[in-house]
Amino acid sequence: MSERNLNIITKIIGYYCAFYFGVKTFAAIQGNPYAKGHMILGAALFIIAFIAFYLLKKERQNWAFAVFGIIAVSALRYYESELVVWLQGWW
Repeated sequence: MSERNLNIITKIIGYYCAFYFGVKTFAAIQGNPYAKGHMILGAALFIIAFIAFYLLKKERQNWAFAVFGIIAVSALRYYESELVVWLQGWW
C-alpha cells in the first residue's frame, strides 16, 4: 500500500481517537456513574491521538502504528462496556 494510504489511515486513527476522547470526557462530566472508567479510557485515547498527530506533523508515519491503532481502537469499541465497569471497580 502507498504512503498516501498510510497517511489517511493515521489521520483517521487520530481524529477518531480525538473525537472519542471528547465523548468519553463528556460522559464523565455529565455525572455518569462510571466516570472514572470513562476518564481512564479517555486518557488512553488521548495518548493514541497525540501520537498519531505527532507522527503526522513530523511526517514519520509507519505501518506498525497504523496496525496497532486499528487493533487498539477496534478492541476498545468491542470490549468497551466490560472494560469501563472493570476499570471503575479496579480504580
